[in-house]
Amino acid sequence: MKISKTTLISLILLLAIVLLATIVYRSGVYESYFTKKTLSLETPIPTIEAVNLYKKYTNKKVGYEITIPKDMAYEEKMDGQFVTLGNKIIIYVLTSDPEKCSEECPVVDSGETVNVNGVDARFFKLHWKYDGINTPQNFVNYVFALKDKYLVFQLQEVDFNQDVDINHKIVDLDPAEFEQFNKIVNSLVINQ
Repeated sequence: MKISKTTLISLILLLAIVLLATIVYRSGVYESYFTKKTLSLETPIPTIEAVNLYKKYTNKKVGYEITIPKDMAYEEKMDGQFVTLGNKIIIYVLTSDPEKCSEECPVVDSGETVNVNGVDARFFKLHWKYDGINTPQNFVNYVFALKDKYLVFQLQEVDFNQDVDINHKIVDLDPAEFEQFNKIVNSLVINQ
């Protein structure tokens, strides 16, 4: 049997291709370069940049800590019983149940019990009508019943450094501010 030069070259070339394909496939090169692999994590791994965007705020007198944006200013008043975060978030302590308000009370639009990090809280959507003291506005509260007091986290529609405006038209809370507020509240750790 006589094989032509062209047929021999074709067979050698075909054998070389099969051999090369086998080597590439077995080494994993084909799999890593030519197949799509996806990695799925339920919780994304935070980058160093993301971790550095937040800081811990600890209130030892009242007994809690939260995580807030690194650039968010805060101010403690009344021996830590009243804390402002930025210009629209207030954290304060009451000795009586705010649901049993009897004087200068906001209008409660809705309320429900929610769980925040294993702790039950009451979540309220409220608004002020003009009462001679407060600018009419929407706000939300999370109320945590502690041993002998109530810890309230409040996000207001209007900057609390703004003068009272009796003609302010009430609008919805800013969704981005509400999302940031919820992140802060959901980072709450009570130390009592």
